[in-house]
Amino acid sequence: MIKRITLSENATDTIINAAVRGYEAPYKEERLGILLGRVSGGIALVKRAVVYRGGERTRTSASVDPYKFELRVNALQEESGLDFLGSFHTHNEINSSFSSALSEADKTPLCDDPPSLIEIIAAIWANNASVRPSRYYFQGSGGGYRYRFAGYDYQRGFRILPIYSRIAC
Repeated sequence: MIKRITLSENATDTIINAAVRGYEAPYKEERLGILLGRVSGGIALVKRAVVYRGGERTRTSASVDPYKFELRVNALQEESGLDFLGSFHTHNEINSSFSSALSEADKTPLCDDPPSLIEIIAAIWANNASVRPSRYYFQGSGGGYRYRFAGYDYQRGFRILPIYSRIAC
């Protein structure tokens, strides 16, 4: 049973950069990627996040060809020696707001084989204000943006998990 998610510094940077690039794209685009690492002692340790460049991206969604996505997951597992933990995707601010409600697409794993254990949703919006600590979310700001990562457990009904990073914000 996974009790929390911890991100390496590199994985954190990859997700933040993907969110910023999606936000700054013409018409804004959601971005998504693959999470690799290990589960030990109830902690999903994400050692590597890889942006997935295939699929379709719009302002409010991102989708993949499941077969091609699984091929990429398997290749990355073999190359890295790490386990597939799940995926991440971004939510962008649009017209000064973004949805905090989870859609059915948010709750649907991108990959069935190997199975997804976790999902991280990284929300980003234009604002450089400081952030308050949170019990469940990893939050930060920089470069004119604020971001909030939420982690979810696929194995237990998409229950929210506390998420931490090994970087200081």
